[in-house]
Amino acid sequence: MTLYNQFPTDAHRRVAGNLTQPRTVAALARALDDDPYVPLGLGDEPILEAMLGTLLEIGDVVNLGKLQTVNELALAPLVHPQAITLHEEKAAILRERAEAQPRRYLGDGDQWILSEQGLAKLKGPAPPAQIPAPPPAEAEPAPVELGRLRGWLRRHR
Repeated sequence: MTLYNQFPTDAHRRVAGNLTQPRTVAALARALDDDPYVPLGLGDEPILEAMLGTLLEIGDVVNLGKLQTVNELALAPLVHPQAITLHEEKAAILRERAEAQPRRYLGDGDQWILSEQGLAKLKGPAPPAQIPAPPPAEAEPAPVELGRLRGWLRRHR
């Protein structure tokens, strides 16, 4: 059975795509704040929580609960049967970063991660009836450049 890359909205797809490692809602908001294609970011945590609830209902993400230690953060995806598997190298990088900045990675609130079903949907083809037409030739990439510039300025203050 083919799982098509079909989510309730494009924003839901982008939220799911940012959950390849455990993240809190606040960390997800920080990650999405730099994405020029998602109109969500810092300050939109209630909306993100509702979107995560929708994705949880359809089985595309997993709520790992509130994690207290760096070891729990690295092991939680391995313990949960529906969560995507973190490869050893990615788990080691996550553990190293979390040890250096535990407040940023552990944070307040539940940790969320992509499920195996959600990963299969992200990797799946577009539904045959919904393959988008190519963008018009006169489209300008200015919003992308402005979004990247805003993100760069935020990180390098």
